[in-house]
Amino acid sequence: MQCFYVSRGKRSEPPLSPEEEAKFEASDCLFRGALISVLADNIVDVYMHMPSGKDMWDALEAKFGVSDAGSELYVMEQFYDYKMVDDRSVVEQAHEIQMLAKELENNNCELPDKFVAGGIIAKLPPSWSDFATSLKHNRQEFSVPDLIGSLGVEEKARAKDVQGKKVEGGSSANMVQKKNPHASHNNKKVKPDVKPKAATNFKKKSKGKAKGDCFVCGKSGHWAKDCPERKDRKSANMIISEGGGTSGYGKILPTVLSVFHSPDWWVDTGANIHVCADISLFSSYQVRRGSSLLMGNGSLAAVHGVGTVDLKFTSGKTVQLKNVQHVPSIKKNLVSGSLLCREGFRLVFESNKCVVSKYGTFVGKGYDSGGLFRFSLNDMCNNHNAVNHISENDESNDEALHFFKIYKAEIENQLERKIKRLRSDRGGEYFSNEFASFCEEFGIIHEMTPPYSPQSNGVAERKNRTLTEMVNAMLDTAGLSKEWWGEAVLTACHVLNKIPMKHKEVTPFEEWERKKLNLSYLRTWGCLAKVNVPIAKKRKLGPKTVDCVFLGYAIHSVGYRFLIVNSGVPDMHVGTILESRDATFFENEFPMKYTPSTSSKETIMPHEHFAPIEHNDQTPEENPEEDNIVDTRKSKRQRVAKSFGDDYIVYLVDDTPRTIEEAYSSPDADYWKEAVRSEMDSIMSNGTWEVVERPYGCKPVGCKWVFKKKLRPDGTIEKYKARLVAKGYTQKEGEDFFDTYSPVARLTTIRVLLALAASHGLLVHQMDVKTAFLNGELEEEIYMDQPDGYVLEGQEGMVCKLLKSLYGLKQAPKQWHEKFDTTLTSAGFVVNEADKCVYYRYGGGEVVILCLYVDDILIFGTSLNVIEEVKDYLSKSFEMKDLGEADVILNIKLQRGDEGGITLVQSYYVDKVLSRFGYSDCKPAPTPYDPSVLLRKNRRIARDQLRYSQIIGSLMYLASATRPDISFAVSKLSRFVSNPGDDHWQTLERVMRYLKGTMSYGIHYTGYPKVLEGYSDSNWISDADEIKATSGYVFTLGGGAVSWKSCKQTILTRSTMEAELTALDTATVEAEWLRELLMDLPVVEKPVPAILMNCDNQTVIIKVNSSKDNMKSSRHIKRRLKSVRKQKNSGVIALDYV
Repeated sequence: MQCFYVSRGKRSEPPLSPEEEAKFEASDCLFRGALISVLADNIVDVYMHMPSGKDMWDALEAKFGVSDAGSELYVMEQFYDYKMVDDRSVVEQAHEIQMLAKELENNNCELPDKFVAGGIIAKLPPSWSDFATSLKHNRQEFSVPDLIGSLGVEEKARAKDVQGKKVEGGSSANMVQKKNPHASHNNKKVKPDVKPKAATNFKKKSKGKAKGDCFVCGKSGHWAKDCPERKDRKSANMIISEGGGTSGYGKILPTVLSVFHSPDWWVDTGANIHVCADISLFSSYQVRRGSSLLMGNGSLAAVHGVGTVDLKFTSGKTVQLKNVQHVPSIKKNLVSGSLLCREGFRLVFESNKCVVSKYGTFVGKGYDSGGLFRFSLNDMCNNHNAVNHISENDESNDEALHFFKIYKAEIENQLERKIKRLRSDRGGEYFSNEFASFCEEFGIIHEMTPPYSPQSNGVAERKNRTLTEMVNAMLDTAGLSKEWWGEAVLTACHVLNKIPMKHKEVTPFEEWERKKLNLSYLRTWGCLAKVNVPIAKKRKLGPKTVDCVFLGYAIHSVGYRFLIVNSGVPDMHVGTILESRDATFFENEFPMKYTPSTSSKETIMPHEHFAPIEHNDQTPEENPEEDNIVDTRKSKRQRVAKSFGDDYIVYLVDDTPRTIEEAYSSPDADYWKEAVRSEMDSIMSNGTWEVVERPYGCKPVGCKWVFKKKLRPDGTIEKYKARLVAKGYTQKEGEDFFDTYSPVARLTTIRVLLALAASHGLLVHQMDVKTAFLNGELEEEIYMDQPDGYVLEGQEGMVCKLLKSLYGLKQAPKQWHEKFDTTLTSAGFVVNEADKCVYYRYGGGEVVILCLYVDDILIFGTSLNVIEEVKDYLSKSFEMKDLGEADVILNIKLQRGDEGGITLVQSYYVDKVLSRFGYSDCKPAPTPYDPSVLLRKNRRIARDQLRYSQIIGSLMYLASATRPDISFAVSKLSRFVSNPGDDHWQTLERVMRYLKGTMSYGIHYTGYPKVLEGYSDSNWISDADEIKATSGYVFTLGGGAVSWKSCKQTILTRSTMEAELTALDTATVEAEWLRELLMDLPVVEKPVPAILMNCDNQTVIIKVNSSKDNMKSSRHIKRRLKSVRKQKNSGVIALDYV
């Protein structure tokens, strides 16, 4: 009643007495607190500052209490569109449907109970179809509660069946076995975490209080503190806990998940991903939770992370597997045979071995072991070095009073939590008046262990031992003296904080920082590093790097710490410590260790330029005394076969961040932050949106950050680019977008303009529009979520109303082109009717032509003044980047000769394609295609179809841009993309070898002749598998080809004459378009003469020139004949025999 009284506001007449005023204020405060306690976090700040409870109630009622037809229809749409899924509880989803029905009832739209029950049955997932059918045929009418009860019983029964299958387990088709999550390290069998129902429990129940399952071994009947498998450890130094518990964590240092797994790898042709059980085998690692894998026995296994693993074969080759899933519960590390084949590797299975090769070069082999093939690999301990020899069951660390104060302030500021209890031994640093006074001042209970009983504080003591063991291993491996133990301890603590804990799914770093973890930057401690000399200290003549020893990770910056051991730079002295991020690591070479370590004797170092970071090519010499040791076991030293060349790496994923959190936590965080800041500055200065209240019933479009590294021709990073992209795929046609078409300049148009530039001496300049799509004016009303990282404080529930277009929107290209078109036409430019992306202006004897390709602009002009005038106008209209004289457009290099000629080449693109697919060192071929080879359909299993299609895709752009000489071969080979065979691969490799010898080939426009000329030809059926002929044409202008095509004809032809006429008809269509393009350009002399078409079939020429038709011999080609004849009679083309 008090709340109801307060919600109506303060009484004005008669005025309240002081006692009533005080009671009202108390009730109003209580009412406001009750309202705030039930509000969502994202709207609390909006309402908590209102002066009275009545004002808050009225505002909430105005926003959420109004029921209209729109909200009723929205809930009804949700009810009708609801579909249950298999990966969620069916009972929970049924409750959600029931809540939607209740919400409709609150909106005065009551649904019968029978109707709601029928809706739940109809919305059951596909796996419940049998159960739904049985319910439909049941004559009993279900109420909603009864139906949900039946669903719950069925769901529990199904869950029991699934758990039973997991327990029965056994080995699967791909040898993946489900491992109990509570299994102990010594592989003893433990009770599965499955409780049978009472109906199946035939044992007599105990009368006493039953104990739960042990958290150490998974067995029941005892607690964790009494577990017989709990290993006794030496005790403690100091532990900080938050409550009254018996243990905790100091600096959140973890227990390391280091269950022993075999380092062997097994080939699995049935798996579609690589799977690894041991985290120590990863060279780079990133934690990813929430996903699972389907095993061969039908069970699910949790994925803890993903990373990179280097497989070092005894041949000396290294294969780097990326996107390897970390699944600790499996018992064998699996290599997906299908993934290897997709990356160009070839697996040949024999009776007792498996041979791995790539492009005919031997890589490694595996041998039969228990029905599976196990790879013959070298020792994998190098990756273990990167995480500093972590052993199993490692935990916690210690602090001193000064650092305890720092830690206390940090935990209160970062985590907003208080330290309530401190446990330590009776050391002098803790057993002092100053320490006691500090604890009393802040209300911290200081517990001390009894004398000579370190076991009372065992977690901290075990962490001390862990750090000691890690430091000893690190110092011994690196060959550094004990005086560097401080750097080793800091590095060990840094690594421990980023390693998964044994009984927790998240790392201490993720708990503390609340962001994702990336371990790709970790390096082997004490290894050799070549550190780049800073620009301020770099000289023209002198060393560019200094030799250093890697000491650890910078604390207050993103970088590494190094000790200089060899320097030729005067300002960088030997023995000093520096911090830098620009270094090349050689993780298998330790300059301070004069004798090779035992771990390195049996490890084959990967070659330099195929490893993810640079290494040296030397292999440490073996100790002759070590070979004479007599061992009762079989020696694990592996013989190293002769190296057959460079290592191979399987590239599966890119290291470009996918979210803004990954970008800000990466080693290149500063560069990505600058790129994001630049993008947001462009957006805000352009007035792209305004932040408004979210309209009722509106579902805003989402947005995401897209990151990309722009590379130079030599492969180095030129620029870090960040782009805010709207999730346009959520837009609905007819609501927030309508027309989306936007023209793009054809490559043929660009070549024609360049040929005219060479013929008429035009200057060619280039400009780039920055954030082009942000300039388009939107006609529709679109709302978008606020971008990640830029959500306005206190306005989290508001949305962005887009005023201008944004990258990712369906209509963004169209709106940008319309904006550009309006801007140019208002300045007196005329649009070319043949290509809507070409504009020209003519006056005073000066000509300027613009060609737009999305955001790249080519400017052709008769003088520099007219070009500069256009540049100034464009710069005032848009944010532009002046690139000067045209150099590179669409990966095409423009070279201007001394005599005015223009050459188009793609030598860098060709070299990139050859390197990408492993043909950099192939033997050149004289021609791209052997006409004696007859390609037929492959009726066997396809050979590496994915890689074949990737090569064809790369060559198609090359053939359509600057290389008409490979057009026929690429067109021919593209017909077999779906199922390539050995013959197709040999022909494709011939094309690649031809490109190897002709990388510098291109198109050269001398400027003469200035008239357009065409050639047409066809290749009739040359093979029994072919039923259609091949057409081809090429048009030249200014001494070079401007348009060409080679393709299969769309119809069946019955003679060579018909095939030639079909090819001529196709060429005539292109000739008509080219003539229209030239007629609408001011630099071309008018009238444009007929295009001379050269044909090698006299019968076709005679029939086209003749006005009479022989119905018997030409009736089947009548339509095409009339089409070509019409173009000839209208002056578009003229025919000549060649």
